[in-house]
Amino acid sequence: PAPAPERPAEEEETVLDLRRSATAERVVAALEPARRAARVRATLQSSTLARLPPPLLSLQLTSLDVSYCANLNVVAVDAIAAARTLRSLAARHVGSGLEALPASWAALSLARLDASENRLHRWPSALFKFPLDGAKTPLAASLVALDLSRNLLVDVPASVGCLGALEALDLRDNSLATVDDALFSSPPSLRRLDLSSNPNLVDLPPTVAAFVSRPGSSLLLRDNAQLRAPPSAVVAGGSDAVVKFYGTLSDADAALDRQRRRAYLARRDRELLRRLEAVEARANRRAADPRFAGDGGDDPA
Repeated sequence: PAPAPERPAEEEETVLDLRRSATAERVVAALEPARRAARVRATLQSSTLARLPPPLLSLQLTSLDVSYCANLNVVAVDAIAAARTLRSLAARHVGSGLEALPASWAALSLARLDASENRLHRWPSALFKFPLDGAKTPLAASLVALDLSRNLLVDVPASVGCLGALEALDLRDNSLATVDDALFSSPPSLRRLDLSSNPNLVDLPPTVAAFVSRPGSSLLLRDNAQLRAPPSAVVAGGSDAVVKFYGTLSDADAALDRQRRRAYLARRDRELLRRLEAVEARANRRAADPRFAGDGGDDPA
């Protein structure tokens, strides 16, 4: 067979290792080989830069790594939103640990976002829904893999359901206490979910049974000894054991509901009987009192 035609140089992916470029000027000087490239991967991992040079962000960047850049802060990384061709972004432990992710990233069409090892306390809802109208952001529509492990997150709200393309979500080593049903039911493409090492997580919603039944699904719950629903022994038994556990739990809830209804009906019947007995007692008093003989009047005052 004839050899495949060579791609023009400007269509090949260019890799830029900028980790040792200590100044913005050196970074700009190192960009020359990538100015005509159609796809550019750049890493600044552990760089000492305090800001990201605009010429870097004006390239056809497809991948950028700013992890462990101790001098960058949230204002500096906010500028990444200018790189509209970006598909993969790694921002692990930026500065002293980001406490929030820039809302401007919502306009990016990333497939992969790694913001692990930071200090995030709250789920970054502003990245996935516009605050004024609640519409999905471009990031919510494009994100395939999201890594928020090793943060300080305390909950996963219902807004996780708007991540329609999400396939992998890593939330291990956080402080999760509550997880909304939508995590297991709404992202239809989600197949890999890691909730390991969340010491405050006690119960998972029943929708987890439907999630583990999906073909190819993987739910990791390692180092969660405090988990009661489902218990670690059930999780170790695989998806069938999890489904059976929640099925049994559902049957138990239904039985409890029946017991509660029977108890309510019993209380209602006792009250009706008490009222009926009171009416009968009143009628007997009237019948025994000669003043009411033949007139059916009320009890005397």
